[in-house]
Amino acid sequence: MLTLLKIKNIALIDELAIEFGDGLNLLTGETGSGKSIIVDSLDALTGNRVSGDLIKQGEDSARIEGLFWVDASKELLSLLDESGIEIESSEAVELIIRRALALRQEPGLRQQPTRHPRFPQRPRPDACRHPRPGRTGVALRHRDAHRDARRLCGRR
Repeated sequence: MLTLLKIKNIALIDELAIEFGDGLNLLTGETGSGKSIIVDSLDALTGNRVSGDLIKQGEDSARIEGLFWVDASKELLSLLDESGIEIESSEAVELIIRRALALRQEPGLRQQPTRHPRFPQRPRPDACRHPRPGRTGVALRHRDAHRDARRLCGRR
C-alpha cells in the first residue's frame, strides 16, 4: 500500500508530501488544483515515460518518491534476500521507490530509471486504479501485473 508520496518541482508543485491512510483515499478539488499532476507523478514513479513538461518551469530537475508498506510473503522475502536487500522484519516491509527527472542541455528529458537486476519489471501500483477519461483500459491492461503483485505480497 502506498503510504506516502513526495513530489518536488513537478508542474506547479514546489514541494508536496501526501500521506495515504488505510482504505479508500480520494483526490478531490477544483479544476486546476493539481489532481492530474499527482496522478501523473504516480505514473512517473512506476517507471512510465514522461514529458519534460512535467518538470516545473525554471527548474532543471524534479523528484518523486513513494513509500510503500507491503506484507512480506515468503516469495518477497526470498527475492529481497537474493538481491542483497536487508530487511528487519519478516511480517511487513517498507519499500521506497524514487524517480529523479532531469532536463538535458539539448531539448528533451534525461530519463534513466534505475532498476535492480532482480527487479527488471517496473512496479505497477496503479494496476487497480480506475481509468481516467481518455485512458480507458488501464485496469484491464495491467490485470496480470496486478495479480502477480498481489501474489508477491502474499495476497490471492
